[in-house]
Amino acid sequence: PPHLEAPPDAARLVQVARLRPLASTEGTLWEGADPWEAGGALAIDVDRLRALWSPPRPPPSMGLPAAGEDAEDRGRVPAALRQNIEIVLRASRLRPEDAARALTQDMDAISGDQAVMLRSEVLPHVAQQAGALRGYVERHGVEGLSSAEAMIWAMAAVPHVRLRIHLLSLRATLAEDLSDIRGKTAAAEDIPARLKRSKPLHAILQAVLLVRNVLSQQGHSSFAVRSLVGLSYERVRFPERDSASAGWIQQNIPTTLWLVAEIIHDTQVRERRLRFTRLVAVSRCVDLESARRLVWSFLDDMRGEGVLDGLSEVVSCDPRPLEEDALRDVSNARTEMQLAEDMIRTVRQSVEASLPPAAGPDPGSYHAQLLQLASDTADAVAEYGECFQRRLMAASACCRLLGEAPRRDTMEETCAAAQSALRDLRKFGADLAAELAAVWAARDQARLLAGDAHGPTARRARAWEAPGT
Repeated sequence: PPHLEAPPDAARLVQVARLRPLASTEGTLWEGADPWEAGGALAIDVDRLRALWSPPRPPPSMGLPAAGEDAEDRGRVPAALRQNIEIVLRASRLRPEDAARALTQDMDAISGDQAVMLRSEVLPHVAQQAGALRGYVERHGVEGLSSAEAMIWAMAAVPHVRLRIHLLSLRATLAEDLSDIRGKTAAAEDIPARLKRSKPLHAILQAVLLVRNVLSQQGHSSFAVRSLVGLSYERVRFPERDSASAGWIQQNIPTTLWLVAEIIHDTQVRERRLRFTRLVAVSRCVDLESARRLVWSFLDDMRGEGVLDGLSEVVSCDPRPLEEDALRDVSNARTEMQLAEDMIRTVRQSVEASLPPAAGPDPGSYHAQLLQLASDTADAVAEYGECFQRRLMAASACCRLLGEAPRRDTMEETCAAAQSALRDLRKFGADLAAELAAVWAARDQARLLAGDAHGPTARRARAWEAPGT
């Protein structure tokens, strides 16, 4: 219609031009709709639609800045970034002159936390913002710079600033990183060593071996650890009872896991009784209290060797120190140290080029600190490589102990096999702990029922709380 026809230079809704209309509106929701008229059913403001044909007026902020504002702020660091850096500098109490001194004269001019902050908060913006600040400094000088801009400008003036800040941060965190790697490596090596020397764990596995061999009438000497996960479903099968219901089987035929839990329960009761008997014997034979404590310190040798200690040993096995990502972190740390050696060589050449030909490194100077950092980095490369091999050997030892052979002799497969074996072992321990609690409850209930069977005058057996596992 003429009243809806736009001029040639009017704005267009270009998204609709790319859409294809339906071949026919018959039978659709669009059937009977007029493309241009609403038939009075809708209140359409045609003038509102016509107004969109011409561009709107720009807001005041989109206009050209005033001459004074342009001369003042052109070439400055963005206000939001400037504010963030100033907050960090105030919190860390870091000044530009101290940072420049730490990068050129004395690495101890700033603390380790300040060096880490300099690398994470300031370094990413130095290259981009220094070029923008150059024009402002040429016009107004460094006196007009804020503390954040003065820091960026001071960093840009240092040769090889990116390498120097990386080395300064590395020097601050190297000892802590090495200590963390050593601790995690020791924890990884402790897993197979702890499992191998645990006598209670061997006793639990012996119980599994005995129950399975007696009920299967086969003389197996060992089982893969992944087979222990299915103990809660193992039951003996009677040919004449194949058609029995599942409920009857569950009530009358115990699982292998239940039988093992009963053995552990009886062993624990015997251990407690033996310990109590020893304690009574010592108290009757020795009158002096100090002598009793001395004798008991030698006779009380069952702590840490009880069968429940083996159960807690199984449940507490943490496979995380042997994960593939953990070993990859050690490998990446070694690679980072090797890259740091290249950085040190580059910065060292730059520093030595500015020294007199016959001058040696002064103690406490930046050059001497750089040489010491080079020595520490070389030691770190060797130690990271050693930690990597030790963790890999610990993973292989876990695979051998738990009967889980990796599919291929690679780091990935070895770590995956060790993780799988330790997870299966923990699952077995958790299932056994739950089954042991059920055995304790069943035995307590049986004792209570036995007391009721002797009549109301019989002495009721004391129900002890089930021990926490």
